[in-house]
Amino acid sequence: MLDNSDNVLASGSASVTNYMAARADLGWGYVCADGTKRYSYIQPLYVKDQVFHSSQGILTCTLSCIGLFDLMDLDEANADYKQDSGSTYTIKDLIDGICAATLAPYTHCVAYTVAWDSDDAIFDTFKPADAFHIKFKESRLSALKRLLWFTKTVMRVESADSKIHFRLPTVSGSTYAYEYRLDVSGYHTFYAKTYRQSFLAPNYIEVESHPDDGDGFTGKAEDTTYSDLTPITPFTSGEIREHLRYRVASDAEAVSLAAAMLEKQQQDTEKGAGTVPVNCGQEIYDYVLFTDARQSGDTRAGNVGFINRRYEMGRTWAMDIGFGDILNQGMQWLLAPRGIK
Repeated sequence: MLDNSDNVLASGSASVTNYMAARADLGWGYVCADGTKRYSYIQPLYVKDQVFHSSQGILTCTLSCIGLFDLMDLDEANADYKQDSGSTYTIKDLIDGICAATLAPYTHCVAYTVAWDSDDAIFDTFKPADAFHIKFKESRLSALKRLLWFTKTVMRVESADSKIHFRLPTVSGSTYAYEYRLDVSGYHTFYAKTYRQSFLAPNYIEVESHPDDGDGFTGKAEDTTYSDLTPITPFTSGEIREHLRYRVASDAEAVSLAAAMLEKQQQDTEKGAGTVPVNCGQEIYDYVLFTDARQSGDTRAGNVGFINRRYEMGRTWAMDIGFGDILNQGMQWLLAPRGIK
C-alpha cells in the first residue's frame, strides 16, 4: 500500500501512474540507533492489480503482487508431452527445458535463468522416461513440482540475482541457518511457537524396476519412527507402504529414488509454526531451531516451509514461519510422480 496523500499518483487522469506488470523489489529491515538503514530484499514481485482509494483524509494506491512461481503457474502447456521408454532426458535436462522454455509444450513461455547450487545423486543421472509426461494445459509450476518429487532437491527464487536456485537443503545436524530462543541474548527471540505431531503416511516407500525391463532392481526407504508404531487393535502395524515402478538402472538408483520421495514426504508434513519478530534474512527451506525456555528447554528443528510477514495496525510487526509445506497440505501426493501404471 503506497501513501498517495500528495496525490502524485493521480487517479482518473492522463497523468495516472501505471505500475501494471512492473517489478517490485521490497526490502525488509531496520533503522538503527545511529540512523543506518539495514535491510534485505525478498524475491522480486510483479504487479498484478493496482487499486486507487479515496476517502476522507486518505489517498492510497494498493498494489497486489505475485512472484515468479505464481507467473509460472499461469503458463499452460500448449500440447501433450510424452516420453517413451528409451528417453534419455534426466531430471536436470527436463527442469532446464521447462525453466528455459525450450521443452516442447512451453516454448511459447518466458525463459527464466536457473542456478544449480547443489543437488542429490540422481538429479542429473535418473531418467524418468515414460513415467513422466505433461498434459495439455498443465502449468509449468506443476510440471516442475512433479519432477522435484523424484529428488531431495528444492527450488527457490533469490533476490541477489532473481534466478531460480536449486539446492539440497540441510535437514539434520546441529548447523542452523537461524536459532530462535528466549533465554540467551544474541539469538532471535520469538513470541509463540506451536508444535504438531502428524502420522506420516506412507512411511515406507519401495521402488522396483518396470516389469518390461526384466532386470529386477529394487530399493526401499523407511521412517521407523512411524512404521514401527504398534497401534491398538484391530491394527497390527504402523507401516503404510507405497509401491512404485520406474525404469531404474540399478538397486542403488532405486534406493536413491525411494529415499528422496520419503524425505519430501517428511519435509512437507506439517510439524508446527512460530511467530517471531521480523527476521529480514529468513528464507524458505532454511534449517532452523526453536529452543523454548517456557517448556523446559524444549527444542524443535525443521525446514521453513512458509513465511508470512505482517503488520497489525497500531500493534507490532511480526513474522509467522512454519515447518513443512503447511499451505499445501493434502496436495503433495496429488502432485507426486506416481510411477508407471
